[in-house]
Amino acid sequence: MNAPQPLPAHELATRHTDDRGAGVTTRPPRVLVVNPSRAAQLPEPATAAHLPELVEGGVLRRIPDPAVLVYRVTSGGHEQTGVVVEVAVDDYRAGRIRRHEATDHDRERRLAEFTERAGVEQLPVTLAYQQRPVLRELTARVASGEPDVSVTRECEEHAVWITHDTEIVRAVHDELAALAVLYIADGHHRMAAAEHCAAAPGSFTLAALFPSDQLRILGYPRCVPRPAGLPAPVLLDRLAGQPVVAGIEELSASDEIRPGQGTVSMYLDGRWYRLWLRQPSDASPRPATIHPLSTVDTVLLDEAIIAPVLPTGHAGHTPLPGRTTTATIANWCYEHHAVGFLPSPPRFDQVMAVSDAGHVMPPKSTWFDPKVCHGLFLRPSAAGR
Repeated sequence: MNAPQPLPAHELATRHTDDRGAGVTTRPPRVLVVNPSRAAQLPEPATAAHLPELVEGGVLRRIPDPAVLVYRVTSGGHEQTGVVVEVAVDDYRAGRIRRHEATDHDRERRLAEFTERAGVEQLPVTLAYQQRPVLRELTARVASGEPDVSVTRECEEHAVWITHDTEIVRAVHDELAALAVLYIADGHHRMAAAEHCAAAPGSFTLAALFPSDQLRILGYPRCVPRPAGLPAPVLLDRLAGQPVVAGIEELSASDEIRPGQGTVSMYLDGRWYRLWLRQPSDASPRPATIHPLSTVDTVLLDEAIIAPVLPTGHAGHTPLPGRTTTATIANWCYEHHAVGFLPSPPRFDQVMAVSDAGHVMPPKSTWFDPKVCHGLFLRPSAAGR
């Protein structure tokens, strides 16, 4: 690569603000990156008061700006490669950074208070964009050699490549400036907390941006308290009587438990069942009138099956991590006298349709996997002002 040339970050950010039209605003991250060999020395939580000592001791590496940070996460056979940047909080307020899940306001407040006390952001919001071939080529070019940072966490590989090459920095941010919208994949509460912390316009927050076609969504299991004294045949009849349920079948030992689109797997009294869902037909004479939420299996499960049939409704269910095995779901239900539901995950085009229409799914509707690495990037909160 060519030798880096000076390029003031404020000029880069201003140029994209002027040229972007109604698109999003990004800027190179003012960030510290952890030294993997010294990561155990990182305090939990790290605060702004710790940063000078951590930099001096080599635990953290300060990245001069402007820079491009290419970030790759590998989990088994899955790989996703994106860039770490700062995004404008005003774009979230204006709907150019779009959410798809409801949030808990109390959790937003607690996260905002924690960030303000610590003075440091330790986990980027994960955002998705519709793929851009030039940006994909640029990130591949930067990530063609050995990474500057490599960390293994829970069988996942997290690698970071850092370049200050002027040509690449400009080209990457030109590509990002052409994006009309970004979609929150993981970090709805962190993005909302950043808005709480941003008292004045012009604030930024840390984000990892990935192309949407590289992101993986898993189904989010639900375990709902079983009504006392209600026999399984009666519960099955009530479920089958819901308008959205087209049919119920018991699965055999050889059947696939993980559901496909339009189905939900259910665990009840030691047996697995498949619920077939009725969905709006693509052959509708007026497809534009189909509500985007009505095509999402998780929403249909929460709103049209769990809520009307089980006493606690969808608000009373316990969500389990997306990687949870079917055996773990069965054990949890046995120990807690619960009914387990495993919906198929939304497709990303469904996520975008919900976001673009300004709607939100119930909390815990999507589990994006793998997650970004906590503590790999640290950004002083004051950098957003």
